[in-house]
Amino acid sequence: MQLWLSYKELGDFFQIEEKRAREQIIEAGWTRRKGSDGLTRVMLPPATAHTYLLEFALSARVDEHLSTLRGILLQAGEEAHRRAA
Repeated sequence: MQLWLSYKELGDFFQIEEKRAREQIIEAGWTRRKGSDGLTRVMLPPATAHTYLLEFALSARVDEHLSTLRGILLQAGEEAHRRAA
């Protein structure tokens, strides 16, 4: 499996500026390609791609749980409001 990310996406992932991400990628010698949209994308090494996907999945699960929790809290608030009225 190959995972290609832009310098912006890599900067977000590593929590550094896009420019610094680009410099580090070039220094590390990771494979880069310019897409038809004009953006350069970098192929993540397997271990980095694995870590990225795990963090992405965990982030999605957290978002899902927060959304569920918000719904429960809103529903509880509406019920409390109805009882008070």
